[in-house]
Amino acid sequence: GRSPAALLTAQMTETPPPLSVARPDAPVPLVELVRRCLEKDPARRPQQATEIIQGLDQALVSSGHSALGGAGIAADQPARQTNRTVLALAVGAMFVVAATAAVIMSRRTAPASATAADSTRSVAVLPLENVGGGDSDRYFSEGITDELTSTLGKIPGLRVASRTSVFALKGKGMDAREIAKTLKVSTLLEGTIRRSGERLRVTAQLTNASDGLALWSDTYERQMKDVFQVQDDIAGSIAGALRMALAPTPNRKQGLATGTVPAGTEDLAAYDLYLRGRYFWHQRGNEALHRAAEYFGQAIDRDPTFARAYAGLADALGLLPIYGSTPPDSAFPLARKAAEKALSLDSTLAEAHTTLGLILKSTGEWEPAAAEFRRGLALDSNYATGHQWYAEVLIITGRVREAVAELERARDLEPLSPIINAELGYALGLAGRYQEGSVAGQRAVELDSTLWTGHAFLAFTHAFAGEYPEAVAGFQRAVRLGQGLDPLLGALSFCLAKTGQTDSARAAFAPAEARAKGRGGSPIAMAMAYTGLGDRDAALRWLARAAKEKDPWLYAMSINAPIFDAIRDDPRFAQAATTMKLDPAAMAKPSKGT
Repeated sequence: GRSPAALLTAQMTETPPPLSVARPDAPVPLVELVRRCLEKDPARRPQQATEIIQGLDQALVSSGHSALGGAGIAADQPARQTNRTVLALAVGAMFVVAATAAVIMSRRTAPASATAADSTRSVAVLPLENVGGGDSDRYFSEGITDELTSTLGKIPGLRVASRTSVFALKGKGMDAREIAKTLKVSTLLEGTIRRSGERLRVTAQLTNASDGLALWSDTYERQMKDVFQVQDDIAGSIAGALRMALAPTPNRKQGLATGTVPAGTEDLAAYDLYLRGRYFWHQRGNEALHRAAEYFGQAIDRDPTFARAYAGLADALGLLPIYGSTPPDSAFPLARKAAEKALSLDSTLAEAHTTLGLILKSTGEWEPAAAEFRRGLALDSNYATGHQWYAEVLIITGRVREAVAELERARDLEPLSPIINAELGYALGLAGRYQEGSVAGQRAVELDSTLWTGHAFLAFTHAFAGEYPEAVAGFQRAVRLGQGLDPLLGALSFCLAKTGQTDSARAAFAPAEARAKGRGGSPIAMAMAYTGLGDRDAALRWLARAAKEKDPWLYAMSINAPIFDAIRDDPRFAQAATTMKLDPAAMAKPSKGT
């Protein structure tokens, strides 16, 4: 009387009634044998064919089959073999009937499960639960989650929800359907991971989000040295469950059987250090990025051929001038060297191309940077960060419409990323699409109100639209959350001046000006502040210094933004653009969708 879906759920979750319920005359050993064969945990089923034979022998003895003549069982070997074969055929027929029924049921439910997966072919890898380990092992479970996401992302035709968007839902108390709806995926991969010494146990289950039915599940008991193979096995099984082939990729070595990849390492200690580095890299912030760089460096010390460790080191060093106080001329040369080393070891690393693009962008090498971003995206078109950073080059060089398209693609890949939503709002504001920009910026703030980035980009959008009181409020929140970052103080001063609060504007940028007179300050902060105050000479003097010193904030924002309109017609502005290797003619007018 059950529906097909309910029956399939029962097969996965309920203990079946014993065979004796339907056949009271069945021998007890046969009832027990069937029960063991129907165990849900494969490890509890008979592991050898001899166990099945022994169970059938016991069933024959117990049944006292009349053809064997009681005491003649042991002596009458041919008769015993014949009857055992008959019983085996009968048991086999029972399993064939059951399997056939399961196939029929699965076909009946195809429109609700398999067909849905085939039509969308999308998956989200939920954070693997760290079982039995302490907080020190959290990095490992999160790292393996990232690795699975990356491996699945290489399956042609499969859309994989980004790590950022998935982890944004962690701890929200959402059920499977809510998660799938939010991430716009049809299937969810969830599981657990337990590490004990050199042993590794991973359980994984692929679930159809529409009805909660399991499409595939498995448990892997391996040595830690097989961690790479486990990742490939899971990806291959999911590909099969979704009826796709796991296409070979350039970074596989001798097929998948070896369990190693040239972008990886055979040194498990190095791999462990790499996962620790990625764990801290995702947290951003000055301290976290320094710790990430340390772990990546230790991984390189363990294995100097570990390409992904070099890429991770480049990622950490490349972000330090933006999220910390490290001077650009200290971090960028080292970051570039690490990225180039990663690519010399493995030219197929999309993240290494992307990071090299970031470093080239940060030093004003716009076209080489764009080329690296395009190479990275050609290798991994689902890398949202690649689309995001490529969009930044397009914004700076005045190709705002193209930048909006790239950021929309990044937003589609990572819908829950507050930074990507914030940058999309900024780009829309540059394009003159103020209402849409405000919506995207507000979305960024809603996703994470504790990040200064969302408040700052939303405030810039208000400033571009001439909504200065709203911009002031936004920058004030950003300054508090960003612990007084100088460029935020400069932008706040600009907007305060535009609302007529001259004294407040000067007070706001005074600490930034004191720092800017030394090596650790931000010249572009002063250029914004003095532009707002109407002091053209001071603004242009600071802008020239920012361009010469390659202020990382100047090289991360567009000088064709409306905030610089008051000084745009001055020849010194064109000279600053030339210093930045930008087209002075393109920078001579505000963006507004160019």
